[in-house]
Amino acid sequence: MIPVAGRPFIEYQIEQFRRHGVTDLIICVGHLGHLIEEHLGDGRRFDVSVRYGYERNGLLGTAGAV
Repeated sequence: MIPVAGRPFIEYQIEQFRRHGVTDLIICVGHLGHLIEEHLGDGRRFDVSVRYGYERNGLLGTAGAV
């Protein structure tokens, strides 16, 4: 959610995925992940499908939510 040129950086990443044909995304989130989910929703406004993987049993580190 870090702003770059007035928009969250993750929006630029999603646009790059879509531009290269990736339309089904799973975003792994942990602490404050609900803020990302609230902002991106289901991804429809970016013409992609977004689902979320939450770390449910504490923060597990790199790839923990996978």
